[in-house]
Amino acid sequence: MSHVIGVDGARGGWIAAIWDGEALTTRLFAHFAEVLELDTSVIAVDMPIGLPPLHRRKAEREARAKLTGRKSSIFAIPSRAAIYQESYAAACVENLKHSDPPRKLSKQTFHLFPKMREVDGLMMPALQALVHETHPELAFCAMNVFAALRHSKKTPEGEAERMALLQAQGLPALQPHHFDFPRKDVKRDDVIDACAAAWSAWRILERKALRFPDVEERDALGLLMRIEV
Repeated sequence: MSHVIGVDGARGGWIAAIWDGEALTTRLFAHFAEVLELDTSVIAVDMPIGLPPLHRRKAEREARAKLTGRKSSIFAIPSRAAIYQESYAAACVENLKHSDPPRKLSKQTFHLFPKMREVDGLMMPALQALVHETHPELAFCAMNVFAALRHSKKTPEGEAERMALLQAQGLPALQPHHFDFPRKDVKRDDVIDACAAAWSAWRILERKALRFPDVEERDALGLLMRIEV
């Protein structure tokens, strides 16, 4: 039986939701390379794949236009030159040089740079047959027929809302053991987002996923820059 993996970055590494269309398991990996070693049909990860020379990709622009509510969850992806800077100040300088129009870099985005570098250092065009970029909040919006979700994922109401959407799409109800990780390493919404990524991965496997953009856009290394849900 085929199975897919949805992956979300967490403080303690990478949380993976492994789903075969019926059973669901969750695992924590220290490094993204460990996820790539698993035997699976599709991996969908909530992390940029393909970095622009300028601070702009069609993927974010089109996905943000489709997302109803919480558009700020889809942020503009910095250039490759910016994400390889070790300090926030240097990253801001590089980001201003490589954005048109010039844009500041948020600290929230800067804190994702280690995860971005980890994925970027492993990716190559041939690997994109297996590894795809997704976005959990866009996935949840798609599950909800692109109607806005009512609550933030950080609230109990938002958690329940998203878990109900996952169940309606055929994923099993999340149980306490699915969240059985140290709270300092994995938050509950990390697990739920990984499950949304697994849903996207299954749609990719079945060739039902929506693609943003639907046309090919590639970076300087030939990596496809596309969000799929």
